[in-house]
Amino acid sequence: MSAAQKGAGWSADGTDAPAEGAFSSLKIETAPSRSWLQFLKEMEDVERVLPVTIIPAPSVIIHSLADKPSVASSPASSSTSSSPFQDATSAWHKLTLSRRDSAANNLSYVSAVLGTNEGQSIGEKGSGVRLCTLDTGIDYTHPALGGCFGPACKVAFGTDLVGDAFDSSSSNPNMLVPVPDDDPMDCAGHGTHVAGIMAALDVESRGATGVAPAATVGAYRIFGCTGNTDSAIIVSALEQAIGDGCDVINMSLGGSSAWFDTPDSLVADYAASQGVIIVASAGNDQNLGLFQMSTPAVAKSVTAVGAIENTQYQGRTLSVVNDSRLIPFSYKIGSPPNPTLNGRLKASDPLNATASADGCTSFQPNNFAGFIALIRRGTCLFVTKINNAFAAGARGIIIYNKFPGSIGEIDSPISGFPVLTISGTDGEYLISRLIKDGNGNVSVLFAQKDSVFPVDGAGQVTDFSSWGPSPDLSVKPDIMAPGGHIFSTWPLKLGGYAVLSGTSMATPHVAGIYALVLAGRGQFTPRAQDVSRIKNLLLSTASPVTLFNTTETPYASVGLQGSGLVNASAAIETTAELSDTQLYAAATSWDANGEAPPQSYEVTLSNFSNETFTLYADVVEGLLVAADDPTTPLSFLPPTPLTDDSSWTVLTKVTVSPSQFVMGPFQKQVVNIEITGPSRRDLNGLVSIKANSYGREGVSGATLDSWLYSGFISFESCPNEPSTHRRVQISYTGIVGSFAKFAPLDTTRNLPALSTRLNPTINSTISHVTVTFDASAAASGGSSDSLLTNLYLLLPSPRTALNVVPAVAAQNKSAASEVLAAAFDAFAAGNGGVPGSAAFVDGLRLPISSTDPTNPAAAFVSLLWDGTADFRGGDPVPAGEYRMVAVVEGVYGTKGLVSGWMSDPFTVNRVG
Repeated sequence: MSAAQKGAGWSADGTDAPAEGAFSSLKIETAPSRSWLQFLKEMEDVERVLPVTIIPAPSVIIHSLADKPSVASSPASSSTSSSPFQDATSAWHKLTLSRRDSAANNLSYVSAVLGTNEGQSIGEKGSGVRLCTLDTGIDYTHPALGGCFGPACKVAFGTDLVGDAFDSSSSNPNMLVPVPDDDPMDCAGHGTHVAGIMAALDVESRGATGVAPAATVGAYRIFGCTGNTDSAIIVSALEQAIGDGCDVINMSLGGSSAWFDTPDSLVADYAASQGVIIVASAGNDQNLGLFQMSTPAVAKSVTAVGAIENTQYQGRTLSVVNDSRLIPFSYKIGSPPNPTLNGRLKASDPLNATASADGCTSFQPNNFAGFIALIRRGTCLFVTKINNAFAAGARGIIIYNKFPGSIGEIDSPISGFPVLTISGTDGEYLISRLIKDGNGNVSVLFAQKDSVFPVDGAGQVTDFSSWGPSPDLSVKPDIMAPGGHIFSTWPLKLGGYAVLSGTSMATPHVAGIYALVLAGRGQFTPRAQDVSRIKNLLLSTASPVTLFNTTETPYASVGLQGSGLVNASAAIETTAELSDTQLYAAATSWDANGEAPPQSYEVTLSNFSNETFTLYADVVEGLLVAADDPTTPLSFLPPTPLTDDSSWTVLTKVTVSPSQFVMGPFQKQVVNIEITGPSRRDLNGLVSIKANSYGREGVSGATLDSWLYSGFISFESCPNEPSTHRRVQISYTGIVGSFAKFAPLDTTRNLPALSTRLNPTINSTISHVTVTFDASAAASGGSSDSLLTNLYLLLPSPRTALNVVPAVAAQNKSAASEVLAAAFDAFAAGNGGVPGSAAFVDGLRLPISSTDPTNPAAAFVSLLWDGTADFRGGDPVPAGEYRMVAVVEGVYGTKGLVSGWMSDPFTVNRVG
């Protein structure tokens, strides 16, 4: 997304909830002129006027086009696995934890996503529920998806809102215009894969049974065959889906990190007010650090879904000759290597599995002649590495990750030149073999059938699933589901089945489970649902995920996993319900002694059964995370918890009262909870660990001042009680520290800068910008210019104000300092802008900048000024010389620094 396309949401009043009653939207394409915007704002029944934003195509890792598994040679073929996620006895979804899995005999087994007892048809498999998806469409001709489209078919309704050629980011004007029709056929693949996870019927015995195979599916196509869509298309699709009676809407998509006042988030919240459940992917941006929840997942009522790794994977493997180790690889779907690629492997000299710029410069001529090149990921683009290997005579290239996990498929820029990828762990192994046997003396063979084999990191949070929390510090993501190496349907013309990874794959698991819950719990009737109550059922019955998939390690932070792994049968069968399942607080500062103030909460538990049982409280702490640099969160192990009857002496001190109580039939119990964040003293002795691909180890906690703490409070019945076992939980999170040094606006490295809509290049060295407002062009809907204020946010900002002041008021350093001081004073008082300002706006909520090393300009948040006094189509500001003054408050509020910046003078011209 270019800086010019990424804007701020206008929400000065802080209101997020749409109005009650009927809802409709209208997209109007016009220049931001006074006449149009003011006219729209003043129309009766118009609640909000919002900018249309670009929504990128769903990002996933494509591993392979799947064949039938070659079970005989699979290391996973035994039915007596020690994995808690594996059980080869089920033909449908007999599960105990939470995982879409590859069983020994086929892939119809989903270990633990449903948590059902053998033979139990929970939730009537979603029968009677209308389960919808906003995506690239669905290949409804696929046998597993019903083979047809229409009222009598599995994919029974829906529409195409855009057409094949649509791409909202295209430079071709013809591709910017949607060409809708009634046929939601998929030509991209993503939507078909998602639909299969939700509701496929495994009629071909390929192991592709969906979570809710009896549900009726609706398909709303919002992407063309390639490219992006926009928020107006998404809003229109949501409108139609709500009107068509969808009970659950899956949105495996998302814009960049944002607050919850984007158009798609607002409409998603409106849908919830009408009893429609919205499930959205958390995002695949873990490498960008904290506060990266995508939109609309960030919306309060939306269930934001993160991804955990599968236990097994169906795909192609390679092996070293006379070596039993199978190495899975990814390749372009439809282009698996044939036996002619078998041959010798060669890496760059000197052999080094940690080379930082491997393949980034040209090799000697014929360096790889007759060999397959083995190149490490990093520093430069994949295409550079591929072209350099090809130019040096390579027969193909294997790129291994610089992190332990896999990469996914990479397109070859050279026709017929094989490009394969493997994990960092396997790449290091191949390098070790070359060191042992000699560079060029190791031969590899490529399997011609798919195999089923274990996945690295099984049961753990994937290395792509985005971090929360929400920019207001509330808990996000909400819940986790399998999203790594997921086998599902794929358009027939593109191969029929495929293995993909992404939070896009985790989200339809939860959407399908919602369908099971609606069908399985009689008190919920479609179209009259209490969405928050149903969401609480899933969150309260989930299971936290440990860091390294063993019981001896701590749980991953709530900021990364939310409530943990979803469990459908527990959500359906529980009779103990919680009024709140997520507790969070504003940032709290240590006092003079380095102690954090306690935070108090009141939660009500309800027994909706005629049984009597006793519940016992317990607390476990999640991984502590240092957030001094949100782009690089550091992970710290908490000490072993010690418990007594009511208080748990861990770094986060939690008191539950009462901690043990009897629940009689249909009785309620109020529980008081007090949570105190870690003290400065407790954190000083900790040392960071490498918890994931992006972490750093060996950093002392004594040097850090902002800490994200979290954990889980559970209420569980005694296993030996005669009544049904019950367990419900609450997740909690907070940020504690000393925030005085943290500024929300970067004014040292990525400097604020002005640019214009027609010339959006961001360059802080440009000392003077001129913007020309063309009244005649604006009035006719033409292309008048606008001014862009480009800010690089180090923290989310709940409140930002902009002032346009006459340049004469700040004509020297002393006067400029006075104007900036006046801007701070006015901001603190909340009573308007700088005296004498020509234009002023307050209450802008801005996301943290998403650092992309390949496109730094895309990280800036660009705020558009239309040349009017209120930034929104009001009275025009006269031509002249002005300065822009920005005042930015961070997520820590007044506990942290409030940033200020004044631009160099810029010129306003007016024509027409």
